Amino acid sequence: MRSTFAGDMSKDILILVIGDAGSGKSYFLSRLLSAIGSTEQVHVGNGLADDTPDIHPIVVDTQLEDWIKPYLYSGTKANPSPTRFILVDTPGLNVDPYNSLSTAQRIVAWVKKTYHHPKLTSFQLLIGGVIYLHDISLDVIPDTIHVILLCLRKAFPQQIPWSAVVLVTTKWGRDFGESFGAKEEKLRKGHWAKLLPDTDDGAKVVRFAAGSEDEEKRSALEILHPIMLRHNQWWAGILTRQFRFRQRLLGTGRMKTEEFTRNYRVAVDHAIRIHSRVAAAQVQMEEEKLAEADREQLVKEWKDSLETLKGFDDQVSFWNILSFVIRAVPPLVSKLNASKLKE
Repeated sequence: MRSTFAGDMSKDILILVIGDAGSGKSYFLSRLLSAIGSTEQVHVGNGLADDTPDIHPIVVDTQLEDWIKPYLYSGTKANPSPTRFILVDTPGLNVDPYNSLSTAQRIVAWVKKTYHHPKLTSFQLLIGGVIYLHDISLDVIPDTIHVILLCLRKAFPQQIPWSAVVLVTTKWGRDFGESFGAKEEKLRKGHWAKLLPDTDDGAKVVRFAAGSEDEEKRSALEILHPIMLRHNQWWAGILTRQFRFRQRLLGTGRMKTEEFTRNYRVAVDHAIRIHSRVAAAQVQMEEEKLAEADREQLVKEWKDSLETLKGFDDQVSFWNILSFVIRAVPPLVSKLNASKLKE
């Protein structure tokens, strides 16, 4: 079990890849890494005896920008806080036939040993999502995935909602006249039903298509898509909260000089307008309606606005923020007292 690996780990986002031995975890990862353009190698085994023995973190190079282009907030060009995405290859859940939770517990122990975040805040996202692979050709369906995911969720509250889970069916190339589609429907209505509420907050069911290498690479990226969208939306929310904080900070009065305050306010307002345009462009990208030239221009404007904003942020002192907090306390107390009087 590795406890550390090279690089700055402070902004890592983990994508846990789990499943029984022989479900195709390593094969899926090899296709995904190839689709991204990574030269990382994954050992592909042939079943239980040749399964991944240890937890193996694989650093995804976000400088290979083509794969991350559809996610404007996650992309490194405009993101002032670049993220490392870590694909975590794990041992089979059925390696210990008497305790299917043992692998899940090993994953939890590895994460806690590797990343020292005992109390994650709303400004931290350590686990981007979980990809669970299931061999659709199997006649016996393991019924432990719900318990295993609950184990992971209990260890990392708020980090793994059901919407962060992608349930992947594999081995569709073995469908020689068999009704794999019926098996998939049975999974949806039976073993996986608790994970699939009738809202967008549930897990996603995706097929890992069997076909040519290019088809499988496209399919692997589609499986990653819900998790990347989640990170994209999370980062957009973080920026929104940061902008609101700056607006409240500027609303408390003059900072440094009147000219500085005025220019800082202009920079914040401009960044908020760009932020709104980026949110609209993200929708256009998902609908494939945004031209590449327009995307590049918008990313450039957004990056420039964030760099300008950072220049002002760096000049804001601790005392400015402390003054803001002190001024914010009396109105908050008055609001709470008024609420109690109404009751």
